[in-house]
Amino acid sequence: MIIVILLHEIGHLISGKILHYKLIAFKASLLTWEKANRGFHFSLKQGFIDGFCSMIPTKKSLKIRNVIIFTLSGVCMNLITGVCFFLLGMSIESLSHLKIFSYFLGIFSLLSVLINVYPCLTNGEPNDGLTVCNIIKSKSYACKFQEYQSIMLQLDKGCRVKDLALPIQCSKIIDHLDIYFFLLAYYREVEKKGVGEGSIIIKEIENALILHPELKNEKYVYEIIVFHLINKKQGLVDKYGDFFTLLEEDYHDRNPMTLRVKAYFSWYIQENKEKTLEYIEKALSLNTELFYLGERKIEQSFINDLKNRI
Repeated sequence: MIIVILLHEIGHLISGKILHYKLIAFKASLLTWEKANRGFHFSLKQGFIDGFCSMIPTKKSLKIRNVIIFTLSGVCMNLITGVCFFLLGMSIESLSHLKIFSYFLGIFSLLSVLINVYPCLTNGEPNDGLTVCNIIKSKSYACKFQEYQSIMLQLDKGCRVKDLALPIQCSKIIDHLDIYFFLLAYYREVEKKGVGEGSIIIKEIENALILHPELKNEKYVYEIIVFHLINKKQGLVDKYGDFFTLLEEDYHDRNPMTLRVKAYFSWYIQENKEKTLEYIEKALSLNTELFYLGERKIEQSFINDLKNRI
């Protein structure tokens, strides 16, 4: 299974390099290779049967056809290698471990093709099949996807969220791109007016997660929790009790955003100053590990705000 996942992500990586995309992070099973402040670093992360290859286009390669090629390249790699594994198994006459292993890899490779081609959302994000289907079916979605990639490019270069031109002219959230744009709009309010602002936007995100539960992702829920904590709305925070258990999981402890949420939770709910300061210092030390420079700046704003409150 690890080999199949690795080949799938290598397919994305190869096409991304051909299309002049910039590598941000690569994960195959437990092994993760991420962009950090001073280059890349390897780490082990939870998730034995998942993987991703996060890449962003350069300004010259910002084209929809490139998105389709990049998105389908992982499936194509699994299809090609799956057939090759079956042919290898057929070429081995005697029933050996190598023959069985080749057939095993061939079966899992073709299963990976079916899983990734079937359109669906996973943790609020579309898989390869759903991404391509949405782009082909909807011109507006294709345009939004281009705007999303353009924003990622700007954040990578260090553009502050408050300086981004965000495409949130629509009055409602209907897909994963819309809700991410609204999240950035919330961050823009925070950068312009201060932590605790942006109530209208947070309400829109909260309502969207009720109407479209398939879009629920911890990053949106955590921001809602932090907003209600800052504004001392305990009753609204209690609605998200199920997510508090995620805050205690060890694998999140290298994520500055989650550490920041833990710090706010420790200060406002547990009233534990020592623990809060511990989370703050850890979040500050790991802030440079966020993929995009623009994201680091908004995290810094939240962390410094809590530090000043204490």
